Amino acid sequence: MSKMGSIKINKTFKKDSWFKFIGPCKVKITSGLISVLNKKFNDSAELIIKKNKALPVHFLEETDLVITGIEDKIIELDEIKTKDRVSLSEKIKSMVLERKKIKVLIIGDLDSGKSTLIIQMINSLLEFDNKFKIGLLDLDMGQGALTLPTTIGLGTISEPIIDIKTIKTEAMAFIGNNSPSRHMLRCIYGLIKLLDKIEDIKILFIDTTGWVNDPAARAYKTTKIQIIQPDIIVNINNRIKNEVKIYPLLIPFMNIYEIIPIEKSNNIFPRTREMRKTLRENAYARYFLNSKTKTYNYEELSLINTRLNLGKPLIPSFKKYIEEKLGIKIIYSEISEETLLIIVKNSSFISYDDLHKLRPQIESSEIRLYGLNEIKGLILGLYNDKRLLGLGLIKEMDFKNKNIDIFTPVEEKISQINFGSRTLTDDLKEKSYLEF
Repeated sequence: MSKMGSIKINKTFKKDSWFKFIGPCKVKITSGLISVLNKKFNDSAELIIKKNKALPVHFLEETDLVITGIEDKIIELDEIKTKDRVSLSEKIKSMVLERKKIKVLIIGDLDSGKSTLIIQMINSLLEFDNKFKIGLLDLDMGQGALTLPTTIGLGTISEPIIDIKTIKTEAMAFIGNNSPSRHMLRCIYGLIKLLDKIEDIKILFIDTTGWVNDPAARAYKTTKIQIIQPDIIVNINNRIKNEVKIYPLLIPFMNIYEIIPIEKSNNIFPRTREMRKTLRENAYARYFLNSKTKTYNYEELSLINTRLNLGKPLIPSFKKYIEEKLGIKIIYSEISEETLLIIVKNSSFISYDDLHKLRPQIESSEIRLYGLNEIKGLILGLYNDKRLLGLGLIKEMDFKNKNIDIFTPVEEKISQINFGSRTLTDDLKEKSYLEF
């Protein structure tokens, strides 16, 4: 199709044809019947496809559409492979009839179509029996559609969907970063806590990150498989000759669990690193839209996953020695067996070699120096009685009075702060990684 600007067009599509619609666009059916990820739509139905999203549409009848968008973002799909997906759906149905509950774990690389496959399976199962209680355990803290970036979560589904964001979230666990690689223990703990809440769910789908192809990923995914003990593991990968390639991390489990290979679709809408970053930042913007800055005395709260408040103040003479040695003015400092923690106004001119000058006088295993500008924007998990209430961002810290200003939509009383390791700018753009 020729390139055009944003327009409104009327178009007729033939029965049994397939097209991919790339957002942003709006589609209205004036006559006919379509299927989107196994959910059916007929006359007068409307679909809104957002920017950086795409949906495959199967025309079950000759169908007339009114399309508002960009015409060259409507792409005809030559070959749609559905046989292995239909077989998977039938396998799940038969297992559900045999057993009370089943767990289906999805393993795949980035842009392999894990979430799309889950939606297709959910809709197929609900068409088979709309009384099924289906759950989604979303373990992707970077690109998960169910929960916020830096979290994982559990949701339940009772009607067909085309977007995971419409699923009701039942519980969340705070990880604190958008990747599991530096927070594997937090991820495993969060997984265990969420699995405790699946008692009433008949069919549980588990979506995972696209981190699959290095030794650390193998160890991480292996531990998750051992904890989850799935009834089915779905392996989404490319086909080589006549077989779908099995990820190396799954090879040890081939005689333990039922592993079903699914060929990666050629019609997945790939997302660049920048697109993924934009989607996360849009999620932050929506979440913090109506937030307020609240002040808490952090000595009255439990502080988790931080070096703060673990030690004792430096004696004045040693504090003066450090200031003279490094040429700095210390705002706050404390020392423990683990850490010498130093806070200054601006840390940008202090190097690792500078800190190493203190080593002969320091018995602590690490020396950490932070500027106030580094700490600002650090993401936090806010809790009351071990229950995650929501997220917050550090706005300011008053170390003299032990106060912390937190930007958050959370209204309830908090008793615990879990420190993350991702910082955001004032306009909610991703800034840097920081372990405070």
